[in-house]
Amino acid sequence: MNNQKEQVSSASLMFTIGCFIQSSTLVVGYITGVAKQDTWLTVIFGFIVALPIIWIFAALGEKFPGKNLIEINDVVFGKIPGKIISVLYIFFFFSLTFLNSGVMTDFVSSSLLPDTPDIAVFFMFIGVCGYAVRKGLETMTRYSLIFIIIVSVVLIINSLLLIKDMRLDNFQPSFTYPLKNYIQATNEVSILSFGNIVVFFMFFSSLKTPSQIKKPLFGGLIIGAATMIFISARDIAVLGPIIRMITIPAYDAVRLINLANTLTRMEILYAGILLMMLFFKISVLYYATVRAIAQIFNMKSYKLLVPVIGVLIIIFAYNAFDSSAENSYNAANIAPIYQTLFEVILPLVTLIVASIRGFRKPVGANI
Repeated sequence: MNNQKEQVSSASLMFTIGCFIQSSTLVVGYITGVAKQDTWLTVIFGFIVALPIIWIFAALGEKFPGKNLIEINDVVFGKIPGKIISVLYIFFFFSLTFLNSGVMTDFVSSSLLPDTPDIAVFFMFIGVCGYAVRKGLETMTRYSLIFIIIVSVVLIINSLLLIKDMRLDNFQPSFTYPLKNYIQATNEVSILSFGNIVVFFMFFSSLKTPSQIKKPLFGGLIIGAATMIFISARDIAVLGPIIRMITIPAYDAVRLINLANTLTRMEILYAGILLMMLFFKISVLYYATVRAIAQIFNMKSYKLLVPVIGVLIIIFAYNAFDSSAENSYNAANIAPIYQTLFEVILPLVTLIVASIRGFRKPVGANI
């Protein structure tokens, strides 16, 4: 497969993972109804829970340097069982792609283009994502640092302009809700935001320095988690108790910016940033899906699959849910359950089986 020629540096992969997680700021909207003013704490808890999950990913990457998910499954489980597991992962990657596409379209339709048909929004954005996927992995990762810088600058500026609206007493009282609320919110953050980077298993074979897989995984996790913690804390300080009733707190917080009645409507800029991040995340998921399919069927290039899979993404995303409320319910209550299988259970089983079968980290690899 000629896409194996694509190579990315450890730093590029780290920024790509960080940018990927940054796009998950929408997840904060799912947990504010559960954790309310303690949302920022559950993001920290989710980060802590994610650390051993990412360690599993790193351990597998170091046991099998230069191999991606498909190749690791074949080696550990054998050709037929490995292919079955890999096909299940393809369906998982595909589901993440069309579900995130649905989230993006819901946001555009409700906040930016209410009179534009959803199907038109789907075709427009999936078309752009498809173009990025065809340009290849190196091109996508090259832009990740630029995106992170843009997001960071806009975030800092927005936050400085919101200082006058922040209230520290909005964080009080703390730890007043049932334990199950904190467990649910923590699970949603660790699985929906951080655990999703299991998709980067498809990138492992393109890493220039395979033995250094820990740096991009944990570095990207820290970048993304720091952004989510900062945004959730800022939004609580600004919005207070009403945050539990808001779907996208960061968007509503930015709407409050008003500098001498001249600098207003900053939410439009934030909307552009949010769309940029979603575009990046969907492109990564889209790429992982077509690359995995191409490798399973020994195709010379994944690029032939891009338009076909793009149409399927649109069809499934358009018909997946009848409303944004149903989509939010799935994200908060159903998705964490089945995603745990692919992000925690299967990687852990793979690591255990690999260890039992005697696969060891190559001599000289760092861990």
